[in-house]
Amino acid sequence: MAAWHDGGPNVRRAAESALAGSDADVTAFVTAGMAAAAEHDLRARVEELIAISGPGVREAATAALAGNAAGIQAFLDKGLQNPYEHDQRVLLSQIISTGSPAVQDAANKAMAGTLEDVNQFLSVGQYNPGEHDDRVKLSQLMNVGGPQVHQAANAVMGWDAEDVQDFLPYGYQSPAAHDHETLTIAQLAQPAEHGVEWA
Repeated sequence: MAAWHDGGPNVRRAAESALAGSDADVTAFVTAGMAAAAEHDLRARVEELIAISGPGVREAATAALAGNAAGIQAFLDKGLQNPYEHDQRVLLSQIISTGSPAVQDAANKAMAGTLEDVNQFLSVGQYNPGEHDDRVKLSQLMNVGGPQVHQAANAVMGWDAEDVQDFLPYGYQSPAAHDHETLTIAQLAQPAEHGVEWA
């Protein structure tokens, strides 16, 4: 039976039950049971969308659930794309408002493009500009840090993006402390070199 192969979970369960029963059960399934089970499957798909989607899709999906099976199918076939695109562009706007300059530039280019461009940026593209920004910060550390910071940052420059992200907030602190300690010892040594005694 095609319904068993092509239908959703509820349709398949109802088809299995009908096939295991009498001819009257099969007739009842074909005439009414399959449509009821198919509608149940449609509603389950929309409820799943509500659980994982943004506010635009949730609002449109909730409105679709208030209608009949034909309306729900129409929503899944044609009514989903506009609210989905709206939600994706809202996410992109949030990145534009909080991202670094390189991320903002790439995000603005995606915003001016198609939905495919937006999705590509949200799933992959937003991380590449961020990696560029991290490596710029790493270069700045190399330029302004002491010898130990410079050496550590130079080594990290060849690592992958995740390692660079970890190094920026935490990894440079130990080399920086060592540079500070070296500088402090050097400063203490200067008065002794000039014959000055500490009180």
